[in-house]
Amino acid sequence: MKRLADILEKILFYMSGLGFFTIFILNVYQVAIRYFASVSYTWVPDVSQLLFAWVIFLGGAVAFRRGDHLRIDYLADKLSPGMKKAANALLFALKAGFSIVLILYGYQVTRIRMGIYYTGVNIPSGYSYLAVPVGGALMLFFMLADLAARSRGESGASKAGATRLGNAGEAS
Repeated sequence: MKRLADILEKILFYMSGLGFFTIFILNVYQVAIRYFASVSYTWVPDVSQLLFAWVIFLGGAVAFRRGDHLRIDYLADKLSPGMKKAANALLFALKAGFSIVLILYGYQVTRIRMGIYYTGVNIPSGYSYLAVPVGGALMLFFMLADLAARSRGESGASKAGATRLGNAGEAS
């Protein structure tokens, strides 16, 4: 499971990077063509918005796996090992709960938005919103993969699913 998570992380990293680059190119193209040819394409903002949602949630899942999201260690340094373990369990539950909320409510919004189309392209806007439950599912998968690796005593577990307080190298 850890190997699959590692491969998936790498794929998502490159997909989000490619998406970001595509957004950049599309918007530079839109500005240039509007300036030089006085032409504006209505599909560029729609495609950019669609890609932006996916870049945010795929990239967010990668950042989550790598432990690159905001983290404050001040309180963690003040806790005893027992309290740190309890806090880690609470943080894991909160992150898992948040991921489940993203999955469930993101799916509901996606279903609603499938009936609303972008104006510039004939694509339901629900495909943008689909990034929310997919991102939540990826975060939950990474957490569970890391939990499984830690329960087997594997040392290469990611920072994210560990949901631990304290320094990255610290055992929980």
